[in-house]
Amino acid sequence: MNNLSIKIVLLLTLFSAQFLNAQEINRDKLDKFFSAIEENNEGSGSVAIMKDGKLLYQNTYGFKNYEDSLRPTVNTQFRIGSITKTFTASLIMMAVEEGELELNNKLSTYYPDFENSDSITITHLLQHRSGLYNFTNSPFFATYMTQEKTKEEMLTILQSGEIQFQPGEKYEYSNTGYVLLSFILEDVYNQPFEELLNEKIIEPLNLERTAFEKTINLNDDEALSYIKTTEWIKAPVTNMSITMGAGAISSTAAETCKFFEHLFSGKLVSENSLAKMTAMTDNYGYGLFSMPYNNDFVIGHTGGIDGFQAVSCYNPDDGLSVTVLCNAVSFSRNEILLGLLNAYYNKPYEIPDFKATVNVPEETLKAYVGLYTSESFPLDIEIKLVEGLLQAQATGQSAFPLTATDDSTFVFKPAGIKMIFDSPKNELKLEQAGRAFTLTKE
Repeated sequence: MNNLSIKIVLLLTLFSAQFLNAQEINRDKLDKFFSAIEENNEGSGSVAIMKDGKLLYQNTYGFKNYEDSLRPTVNTQFRIGSITKTFTASLIMMAVEEGELELNNKLSTYYPDFENSDSITITHLLQHRSGLYNFTNSPFFATYMTQEKTKEEMLTILQSGEIQFQPGEKYEYSNTGYVLLSFILEDVYNQPFEELLNEKIIEPLNLERTAFEKTINLNDDEALSYIKTTEWIKAPVTNMSITMGAGAISSTAAETCKFFEHLFSGKLVSENSLAKMTAMTDNYGYGLFSMPYNNDFVIGHTGGIDGFQAVSCYNPDDGLSVTVLCNAVSFSRNEILLGLLNAYYNKPYEIPDFKATVNVPEETLKAYVGLYTSESFPLDIEIKLVEGLLQAQATGQSAFPLTATDDSTFVFKPAGIKMIFDSPKNELKLEQAGRAFTLTKE
């Protein structure tokens, strides 16, 4: 799923590095890396590095339940969000191999009431090229996301959005397509998606802590998720009957690595099917996308739902899989993944320093409060002062806290956002992922 709490977070971007032959992982330094995150209250989660079926490193940090100060274990389940799409795409390819469907089958074969259903294929749904509106972007999504929905109710919701473009015309991420793919799987096998997932992936791979779950079971070592304002606030819990094959799976870091390793080693789908899954169009295949690293790439998926954020990747060149699962994120999951990759490949990385922040006088902060707009930026940004701290809120999204690095520069590390205020000009410069926008205060 898209991150339902902070949708401005971009997909994973890794910086180029050079693959080296891996040496012994410096466990002590990695342990200090995660201790720094925990000790500075910058987040919680679980991580794993696996190669050729051998678990090389795993760790947990922070809390799975802040209210009761309960710490996660390596067996704690986290919601993996859109990494679920890789599982769903794998099930689709299994169905193709078993003759249950074909990639050029039209949506009209299963759900003819959708606009353009005669032109939308299974491939379009897999590659986010269907033109179907992404239902999680709707302002109404938050009004029902915690409620259990029937298949019929979800189909009504999915059909309510307007077509965004003609099938195949371009790539545009849409959870709608992957919910439909899970419904199509249910139809062709005449089984619930959960049963198919268990029968074809979870049980054969012996994934004991991976599951489709509609709600979070606190009695079964499962993590809650949190969003940070002035403190960690428990996030709403999306009901998984809504997200289905787009984002309904919970797992551990080690078992997510194990899934990717088995997928790429041919234990789930054929070599031909895997080749189709990894053939990228606009950087997206079937439930997979490429992530630059070493002037080459690793392959995987990110995930975000409620306060959970996740990323898992696999290097086809040497069989390495790395997973980061977070239930509370202030320090970026991307930086955590980079730290793990660099640790394995013996590349430099720094233990994060969270002391490089400053206290800005409240009178200075008050001058930044207001609504900022720009014709070149699709969202309005409202800057608010809450209990002496700045918060930013984009149109239709949740507020997020800003941390000062000097009197006029503020960052939101989970999304890689920097905001630079110019009070005399009533301007705000927003920087993210190498792009910059200037917004003016109304």
